[in-house]
Amino acid sequence: MVDPAAVNFRDAFSAPLGINNLPYDSDIMATTREEFQSMDRVQSFVRAMDNKLHHYEDLKREQGNPDVWKKLSTGTSENDRVVALELNQLP
Repeated sequence: MVDPAAVNFRDAFSAPLGINNLPYDSDIMATTREEFQSMDRVQSFVRAMDNKLHHYEDLKREQGNPDVWKKLSTGTSENDRVVALELNQLP
């Protein structure tokens, strides 16, 4: 913890791996101390994370399915396929 008096998670903690440089704002980084102390907000956050986890599990089960996992270019290895995600599905 960097600043125990900070208002939001982003300012309170030293987040590793360049999380502050991500091209989107994650739910957890935008969460304020007041929201984090709200049981409804915490439950909503946990449900959202659970939904994302299930989504990633579904994608893993579909690994190798060319209807889901696409090649970015011809000649790409079968192991180098990608899948499109909506920004709200990112962690």
